[in-house]
Amino acid sequence: MHYDDLDAMGMLHNARYPVLVERAISDFWSRYGVTMRDGRPSHPDGAIAVREMSVSYLSPVRESGAVEIRIWVERLGNTSATYRFAVVSLDGHTVHAEGHRVVIKIDLADGRPSPWSPQYTAVVEKELTGRSSAPPDEA
Repeated sequence: MHYDDLDAMGMLHNARYPVLVERAISDFWSRYGVTMRDGRPSHPDGAIAVREMSVSYLSPVRESGAVEIRIWVERLGNTSATYRFAVVSLDGHTVHAEGHRVVIKIDLADGRPSPWSPQYTAVVEKELTGRSSAPPDEA
């Protein structure tokens, strides 16, 4: 986070939290080759639409610098996934915000919901459903 991410009250602006979460999820999936290339997803599982996002603001971030974004998948459906997230201080003692994000996988050919690939499902089951990625009070 940078100085210009703070609002007039000296707190991280509320609209920046979803951006931080989106970036954390994108960074995670880029390790598995799911990126954007030439304006299109590099993998079919990267074609998603956000259906819903909710953020509860618990304790303001009052300085520039780094925070930890913890993500995990609470529910994996055939064509959807519900991510949970927590924005946590680097020392792990303060949860600044928490919430969820629901995405739908889209078939780019017809714009309709489409099933996740077996590779996506395997990564989610291995990397994003364990308690190691849960918020501090659940770890």
